[in-house]
Amino acid sequence: MVTVISKIDIPKLILVSILMLTTHLCFSCSIAPNQECSSAINIQDNFMTNCINGCTEDATPGTLVAGDGSCGIMPFPTVWYSYSTGADYMLLDIEINSSELEGVTIALFSGNCNALVAETCSKGVNGWTSITNQDLVPSTNYYIAISSNDGSFGDFEMCTSLQIDPSLCSTNSQVVIKNTSLGSPFSGPYQPNEVVEVCLEINAYQNSNCNYLHSIVPFFGDGWAPSSFAANGEPANMTKTLMTNGVIDFLPSQFQPMCEGDPTGDWMWFPDGIVTYNLSSSNTL
Repeated sequence: MVTVISKIDIPKLILVSILMLTTHLCFSCSIAPNQECSSAINIQDNFMTNCINGCTEDATPGTLVAGDGSCGIMPFPTVWYSYSTGADYMLLDIEINSSELEGVTIALFSGNCNALVAETCSKGVNGWTSITNQDLVPSTNYYIAISSNDGSFGDFEMCTSLQIDPSLCSTNSQVVIKNTSLGSPFSGPYQPNEVVEVCLEINAYQNSNCNYLHSIVPFFGDGWAPSSFAANGEPANMTKTLMTNGVIDFLPSQFQPMCEGDPTGDWMWFPDGIVTYNLSSSNTL
C-alpha cells in the first residue's frame, strides 16, 4: 500500500519539525566556560554561604573515574568548579537547586585534572541535591563536577559554604532537645508556635598548651522565629548559660604551662564581626 502525503500535509510536518527544534534550542543559558576540568571556576572561602549560577548546556561529558564515588557522570554534560585548601582542615557544604536539571548530580574529586580521585557524590531528584560536612584535608586541590543522572541539562544555582573543621577543638559535643512546650517528640516535627529548648553540650575538647576553648560560633537557620533573638543576635531566652572554671587548671599528669592558675575570663556574647581577646592574664598566649 502506498501512502500519499498531500500538499497541505507537508507544510504542517515541516512546521512541527521547526517547532520541536526551536523548543529544544531556545535555552536560557549560554555555553559554559567551565565545561572542562582544566577550566574549572574557583569558589571562594570567605566562611559565608556563596551562591553562584551555572549552566550545563552544550557542556562536554564528565570524567570516568573508577568506583562509585563519581556517581557515573561520564555520559552527560558536566561543568567544573575548584577549591584549594590551605593549612586548615575544612568542612564543605554544597547545595544545588535547578528547575531544568531534574536529576542533578554533584561529584567531588581530589588530585588534579589528569589524575582525579573520586571522594564522594550525590544524586538528586526534582532538581535538588546536596553534600554536607564533607571533610577537606589541608594543602589539597578539589574539583566539584555538576552534572545529571538522567541526561537533563540547563541552568542551576550552586551554594557552597566552607568553614574550619571545629572538631579539631571540640572532641565530644552534641545539640540536644531538652523540652517541647506542646509535647511534640524531641526528634520533631514541632508544632507552629511551639517553644523548643535546644542545648549545645560540649563534653570534651582538646587544648594546645594555653590555647583552650575560647569561643563558640552558632549558626541559626530560617526556622527560628525572629522573636527568639535580641537586637544584637543573642538568643533571647537562655535557660542556662556557660560557666567558667574560675582559673586555668590542668590535670597533675599534664604539662603545666605558665598560664596555670590564671583567670579564665568570662563567657560573653559578641555580634558577628566583633572579636575580643582575654588579656587579663600577664601571659598573653
